[in-house]
Amino acid sequence: MLIDYPYEWEKYMIEGKIRTFRADTPKGIVDKAKVINNHVAEVGCKPFFHFENEKN
Repeated sequence: MLIDYPYEWEKYMIEGKIRTFRADTPKGIVDKAKVINNHVAEVGCKPFFHFENEKN
């Protein structure tokens, strides 16, 4: 599945981790990323974005 997201989001991601947003990422970006994750889950795929404050 191809996911297109704004390149600017890269500056809020943790280097060395796959598409993981830092805790200080603006709420608007986090909300949009969660919407994308919800759409991906509807087709049975794993979450595309991850968040620093998630428990693994």
